[in-house]
Amino acid sequence: MKIFVLAVAVLMYALVIIFTRRKSFISLGAALIILIAGAVSVSEAFVTFINWNVLLIYVGSLIIAELFIYSRVPSYLADKVVDKTPNLGLGIVLVLVMTGVLSAFVENVATVLVMAPIALELCRRLKISPAPFLMGLAVMANLQGTATLVGDPPSMIFAGFAGYSFNDFFIYQGRLSIFFAVEIGAVVGAAYFYFYFRKLGKVHIDLPVEKIVSLVPSILLIVMVLGLAVISFLFKGFSLLSGVLCFALGIFGLLWYVFIRREPFKAAVRLVKGLDWDTILFLIGIFIVLGAISKVGLLDDLSGFLKGLIGQNLLLGFVIIVGISVVLSG
Repeated sequence: MKIFVLAVAVLMYALVIIFTRRKSFISLGAALIILIAGAVSVSEAFVTFINWNVLLIYVGSLIIAELFIYSRVPSYLADKVVDKTPNLGLGIVLVLVMTGVLSAFVENVATVLVMAPIALELCRRLKISPAPFLMGLAVMANLQGTATLVGDPPSMIFAGFAGYSFNDFFIYQGRLSIFFAVEIGAVVGAAYFYFYFRKLGKVHIDLPVEKIVSLVPSILLIVMVLGLAVISFLFKGFSLLSGVLCFALGIFGLLWYVFIRREPFKAAVRLVKGLDWDTILFLIGIFIVLGAISKVGLLDDLSGFLKGLIGQNLLLGFVIIVGISVVLSG
């Protein structure tokens, strides 16, 4: 059974690389094959292996992110920054920094989609290539997405397997955690982009400032962050309450959207249909496949092999694991 599960996992990964846009179908197909083969039972798959906490956090945070975009608050803040900054180069860097800060708490693809039109409009008026600005948005958003539990799916998955709480991303076992390492990278990135964009000089661009639709999504986002912090203080590890909180706030936001804002029900359906279901379904398949890999003992075999390879050299082990992760994630 080990050889079979390993073959399915390797084939799944190869197909995901080749057919990236079909990743959810591929992972679910691999999970279905494993279930049919009896490597894991249906109850094991859905009760033990699928991390519902991660999925609840992701779905809830996605809904809040969509409502946050709908509120126009991010666009308003970016427009104000550009309008009030005398040096356009500094203004662009502040927009990049703002994109990063938002991406630490809001799914980073959504953040980039909000900021990209502002970047394109600025570049159009300045008659410069938008490529550097858009690259800056992508870099800052992806970097900061790693900083917190709710920034990006990989952070959520890592927290689920490592048992990290929201606060563990800031302080872990009395030491500064990954958040501060990411911020060092963000500061270096901001400095680089400032030296790149400062050549624009003291150019002032008048942008029409977006009107804020509502502050309720912003309040939901703040409540989510504070709630996750409180849960981390009260409960050790990756508590299911984190997922329940995020999902409940997302549902509350949808109810507010339909019944208080009186947006058409079809608009709410479109919002839900527009969520990143491809990644959600992909994760479900991945959880089942990884659960099978763990159950048949492949993870133990791999850890034993690495232990024999690196011995007591923890640095070598770290370099090997990070190196393999970089290659596979590429």
